Amino acid sequence: MRLDYKQPPNKPLERPGMNARAGIDAEAPAAQRRAVRQAGASVIAIRRVDENGVTEATFPDPEALDQLLASDVPDDTCCLRFIDPYGDTTFNGLQLPVLASELRVAAAGVSKALRERVEALVAFVEAAEKEVHTYVKFIGD
Repeated sequence: MRLDYKQPPNKPLERPGMNARAGIDAEAPAAQRRAVRQAGASVIAIRRVDENGVTEATFPDPEALDQLLASDVPDDTCCLRFIDPYGDTTFNGLQLPVLASELRVAAAGVSKALRERVEALVAFVEAAEKEVHTYVKFIGD
């Protein structure tokens, strides 16, 4: 069965959150993320899981990610901006190289100590890239 979405005539298709004409303030999500971080929400665990959700490894320093995300991470990232401190966020094998790259770029602007901790997280993510049907899951408050 195929369902087709009917757009009203003479009105362009709008995707809320993706189109300025939709009336969505582009800065609102970034401001909301910063407010959430300042309120104390945090990622409490970072795990490498298999396709059945079984934990294969746990990253020992999730606070490194919290500190990185509390800094000025660009709002146009493909993966980092979707890490939810209140919920769980899972990245698949196709997303992991992008996530690793974004972590590296974000870490370039922080202190040396934090950068070293984030590089350990990058290594953790890259280890998952090498496995089949392996995901990285961020577990929030």
